[in-house]
Amino acid sequence: MIKFERYPHVNALLAHYADALNDDAVRQLLANDVKTEDDAFRLARFVWAMVDAMRADHDANRTVLGRVDNGDMLPDVHYEVSLYLTLAGFEEVWNQVTDEA
Repeated sequence: MIKFERYPHVNALLAHYADALNDDAVRQLLANDVKTEDDAFRLARFVWAMVDAMRADHDANRTVLGRVDNGDMLPDVHYEVSLYLTLAGFEEVWNQVTDEA
């Protein structure tokens, strides 16, 4: 299970948007960890799709996790996901996807 310790609210945010975006593959990754390069690409791309969904929720004035604006969580998401993928050996995947975003 992917569990972010420094910023545990990142777990809740990723889980919420995996559900909101009906992304079963990311739900599986969150439950079982990233094991392959394909998994790493999937998670990294999901983060950027989540950013777009967060913007849409904010613009629509939708409450997510008790707040309308969760934008201040994005640096925490970046820190946790980039560290996780780096420690798993997929830093280049994160960098590539981030450069594409």
